[in-house]
Amino acid sequence: MNEKLVAGIVTAAVISPICVVCILGPAAIGALFAGAFGWLGGFGPLATLALMIAAGALVYRHFLRGRMRARANRRDPGLSG
Repeated sequence: MNEKLVAGIVTAAVISPICVVCILGPAAIGALFAGAFGWLGGFGPLATLALMIAAGALVYRHFLRGRMRARANRRDPGLSG
């Protein structure tokens, strides 16, 4: 195997999780807390997983809405169609 190809794959394997945490950080933190709550609350694995997915989706949706609202407020109303 080419050394440059291996170096690219290893670099991507190291950098990808960092990018995911930066992009989806709030959702990951919400899912982490929901998972801890489900585990400590004695829920089953499927219920804990569902709780983690729901919390992550809600937090992501909340932050996505805030960004979209901020972007809409920055636009110049005179330039829109």
